[in-house]
Amino acid sequence: MDSLLRINNRQISYSDVGEGKAIVFLHGWMDSKKAYEKIAAILSKKYRCICIDLPGFGKSDYIKDVRVEKISTVIHKIIKKLRINNFYLVGHSLGGAISIVYASKHQENIEKVVLISPFVRFTQFPKLVFYLVRYLAPYLVDKKIISPIFKLVKVVNKTIIDRKIDVDYIKNLRKEKVKNKAINALKYAYQLNSLDLYSYLRRIRKDVLIVYGTKDSLLSIKPLEPLFGVLNNIHLAIYENVRHYIFSYNTEDLAKKIDLFFESNTVQ
Repeated sequence: MDSLLRINNRQISYSDVGEGKAIVFLHGWMDSKKAYEKIAAILSKKYRCICIDLPGFGKSDYIKDVRVEKISTVIHKIIKKLRINNFYLVGHSLGGAISIVYASKHQENIEKVVLISPFVRFTQFPKLVFYLVRYLAPYLVDKKIISPIFKLVKVVNKTIIDRKIDVDYIKNLRKEKVKNKAINALKYAYQLNSLDLYSYLRRIRKDVLIVYGTKDSLLSIKPLEPLFGVLNNIHLAIYENVRHYIFSYNTEDLAKKIDLFFESNTVQ
């Protein structure tokens, strides 16, 4: 069931199911809290699962400043308003990037962190995606040519990422509010292209589980491999022959791994 909060005079949508220690879920780019419905249904038997629509996605209002640090501040205000303390944090893709920044700044409130196919460095992008985002996105935002780029997103998603993304809010591109949300989505993608969140990841002293699929064609794990031997608090769970949206393919197994990690730091 959807609930609403007012943060900085903007509407934020979230769901809140289950009881026990809280898990806060942050979804990826062009997605929504719906992404976690199945895994939250499993984990809510033991945990309180709070899934948030990031600003500009799902049923949440868009905001002008979509820098990762700004969004992490918004998430902190949501968590404070919900009076959540000592919680677990789970982030996928863009939500993983926000989780890294948030966890580095508010470690006193977090027990452990799970990063599912997270964005950490721009070098994770395939070259074609990087150059499209780096040079085409600013033009599209400036000219507000929204329909063609999202048609392209749908094609790329269907043929490469192999998952139907949550694009309910761009079905009617004639509405100004919808256009603003679409522009915001491009701004998110653009500001990621120059980020390197490794310095934030290094600051996290809590245990972190990073989950990747070997066939992730959107955010490669290879640029991150040198980090794993350096940071002793990093734990890995690798899924063979799985793409970017791991929770869509291995929901039950991933839920078990997350639960085991929360309980004992193991994913076996």
